[in-house]
Amino acid sequence: MNNERLKILELLQEGKITVEDSLKLLDAVEPKEERKKIKIFKGKTEAEKQANENNEETTIFVDGEEIKKVNSLDSDIKEKISQALENITSSVKNVVNDLGDINISFGDSGQPFNLTSEPLENVKKLNAKAKNGSIFLTGYTGETVIINGNFREKNGKNPNFALVEEDGVLTLDYDKNAVRFVKFNIKVPTKMIKEINLQTSNSGINLSEFSCEDIFAKSTNGKIVVEQVDCDTLDLDTSNSKIEISDTIANTTKLETSNGTINVYNLTTNEINADTSNGSVKIYGITPKENTAILNVDTSNGSVTIDTSKIPATVTARTSIGKVTLPEGYIQKIGSGGKTPNTAYSEYYEIAEKKLNITVDTSNANIKIS
Repeated sequence: MNNERLKILELLQEGKITVEDSLKLLDAVEPKEERKKIKIFKGKTEAEKQANENNEETTIFVDGEEIKKVNSLDSDIKEKISQALENITSSVKNVVNDLGDINISFGDSGQPFNLTSEPLENVKKLNAKAKNGSIFLTGYTGETVIINGNFREKNGKNPNFALVEEDGVLTLDYDKNAVRFVKFNIKVPTKMIKEINLQTSNSGINLSEFSCEDIFAKSTNGKIVVEQVDCDTLDLDTSNSKIEISDTIANTTKLETSNGTINVYNLTTNEINADTSNGSVKIYGITPKENTAILNVDTSNGSVTIDTSKIPATVTARTSIGKVTLPEGYIQKIGSGGKTPNTAYSEYYEIAEKKLNITVDTSNANIKIS
C-alpha cells in the first residue's frame, strides 16, 4: 500500500475525514478497479444491525486494513463518535494541514499528451480548467502556449485535448467526463497575454516566473502557490486548503480561502485583502508599490502575524478572545483597546515616504504586528 493511501487511512482512523471522503481520496490515488475489494460497515447497515442483535463488534475494513472496532452495544462510544463527526468543523484546521502534506500526483503514471498553440498575435486571454487535476503554469520567452501533461482515461473515452482560439481568447478544451484525473504543465509567453484564468478541483495550482496584467486562480480542495509573478491584479480563491505567495509584485492582491491558511512572503503591492476562516494568516515582508500599501486581514479562529519590515504603519486590530501585540514605540490612540479595536501608529508615520495602513479582525486568536 503506497504512502498516499496509508495517510488517507490514518486520517479516517483518527476521525478527521468521513468514510465517504476517504473513498473519494482513495479513488483519486488509485481507481476502484485497481484496488483490492473495499468492505466498509458503517451507519445503519445490515452488518451493524446484525452486530447489535448478536452483541458483537462492528469492524471497519478498508483495503484489508482494520481501521477501528466499535462495540455496537456501547451507546456511550457510539454517541461520542457521532458527536465527533458532527463537530468535525472544529478540527478542520488539522485536517487541512494533514491533507496539505499528502502528495497526490494526479496523472504522473497516466497517458502523456502535448499541445502547442499557433504563434500568439491577437490572443489576450487564456482559460484553463482541470477537473480532478492540477495546473502548473510558468512563463518563458517564446511566442506560443505549450501544454503537456498526463491523464488517466475514464470509461475508455478519448478526452480530445485541444487549444481553441476564439475572439482573442485561448481555451484549453477537452471532454472532462473522459478523464479520471489530469495534470497540466503550461508554458506561457511572458507579457504577451493580458489575462490568465485557471480553475481546478481536488488538486492545486502553481504559478511561477511570468508576467501579465490580471491573474484569476480558483480551486476547490486544492492549494494555490504563487512565486515570482508580476501582474496588476492577483485574485486567488480556494477552499479547504492553503494559499502561499512569495517574491511577487501586484498592484491589487485578493486572497480568499475557507478552512485554510494564508502565507505571504515578500510581496510588493498597493493593496492586499486576505480573508479566511478557521485558518491563520502570516505576512512577512510587505513593500508598498507606490507610497502607501493597504492591508486588510479578516479571519476567524486563526492567529494573524504581520511583519512590517520596519515600514511605518497605522494599525487597527480587533480580536474577541486573544492578545494584540504591537511593535515597541507604537503610539496607541486614546480610547482604543478593551472592547474597541486597538488603534496605534508608528512614531514617524506622518512624514514617511513609504507607509502601511493595516486593519486586522479575528476571533479566538492572537494578533501580532512586528
